[in-house]
Amino acid sequence: MVLVFYRNDLLDLLKLFFAFTVPIITAPFVLAVLGFRGSGRTALIGMATGIVTIIAWNQWIEPKTEIDGAFVAMLANGLAMLAAHYLLPQPPGTGWASQMIHLSRLGKLIHRKKNVWPSNILGSKVLDHLGLVAAMKISNRAQGLSNEILY
Repeated sequence: MVLVFYRNDLLDLLKLFFAFTVPIITAPFVLAVLGFRGSGRTALIGMATGIVTIIAWNQWIEPKTEIDGAFVAMLANGLAMLAAHYLLPQPPGTGWASQMIHLSRLGKLIHRKKNVWPSNILGSKVLDHLGLVAAMKISNRAQGLSNEILY
């Protein structure tokens, strides 16, 4: 409500809204998509850095350069999140997702499939391409037959 009195034009109000939300929300989202799992404290440190950066940019740098500071604030947000994650102690279960794949059900399944099925089918871990395709077909047929027998 106070922002409505601060800006007279609706377009200026919309620009102000995006100037604050894009740097604050985009960096944690991009890091999460790339597989970074940070704690709440890490996200809040990054968001506070993004807010301070966009306010400082809009106050002192944008009037002189006419350049929007959303990208710079988003970059500062992401770097602050990474710095906070690696410099401060973090609870277990945070970090990059590839390091935690062994904890998930999918990771356990992948580990079991990589270590078990080639040696069980042909007795050798070294298979050429055609042997690998044939082994996969045999494995799928055997799995289908065992499922039919059980059910």
